[in-house]
This record gives sequence, C-alpha cells and structure tokens, in this order.
Amino acid sequence: MSNVNTKNNVRTIAVTGMLSAVAVVLMYLEIPIPIMPGFIKFDFSDLPALLGAYALGPVAGIIICLIKNVVHLAASQSMLVGELSNFILGSVFVFTAGIVYKKKKSKTGALLGGLCGAMAMGVFSVFSNYLIVYPVYYKLAMPEVVILSLYQAIIPS
Repeated sequence: MSNVNTKNNVRTIAVTGMLSAVAVVLMYLEIPIPIMPGFIKFDFSDLPALLGAYALGPVAGIIICLIKNVVHLAASQSMLVGELSNFILGSVFVFTAGIVYKKKKSKTGALLGGLCGAMAMGVFSVFSNYLIVYPVYYKLAMPEVVILSLYQAIIPS
C-alpha cells in the first residue's frame, strides 16, 4: 500500500514540476496587445496551473503558480510586485476552477470551472489591487503619479 502512495507522490511531484516548467516558459513569452500600451501583454502562463488544478487538485495549481512566479523573479522589473499580483490572482483563478472541476469532472465542469475562476479572479482583483498590490507598488516600485499616468495611457481622459 505504501508503494502505491510513493508512486502517486512521485507522479504528482513530477507532473507539478513539468507543468511549472511550461508555465515559466509561457511567462517569459510576452505577447503585446496591439491596441493597448506596451506594458499590457497577454499572459498564458496560468494555463499549465489550470491543467494542474484539474489533474492533481487545486493545491497543485497554486504550487505551480508559486513556482513560476519565484523563477520569474530573476528577470522581473516589477520589484516583486508584479509576481505578487500574478501569484495572488492566478491562485484565486486556479483554486476556484479546481474546486468546481473537482465537484463535476466533465467538459462542462472544466468550462464552468474556468468561467467561475475567471469571475472570482476579476472580483478578487479589485480588492487585491486596492489593499495589497498598489500600496506595495507605491512603496517599492513607483510613485502613485507614475501609475496613474500609465492608466491614462490606457484610458485617456
């Protein structure tokens, strides 16, 4: 019986590691959005974490989010704040999607999980940005005026 548990643990660690590696590679692929300012980019790096949450459970998805952000710190220019935000919101997304999928393991469950995860991430981002991310950004990375000017580049007044 313990041999089966050992095999499952090794499989879980191996799959988590492989999905984390794919997530890191995807995080380095920065694809700009044509109609937006240059600092706004597509980020597909949560896809391996989502697959990990579906295959191994929500906690594995969160671990994949953590690993990809820790590795990305080496090349980051956001002074940890971008990775912090990515980790928080990615974790909310994959955890919610993973929980929904765990209750209904089907294509419909996967789609519903992804939609619920995206909605939870959107709602949570308002509070996360207001209470955590922006205050940390103001202290570590950029003054408030600079951040406001970046938003004005997105939505001119």
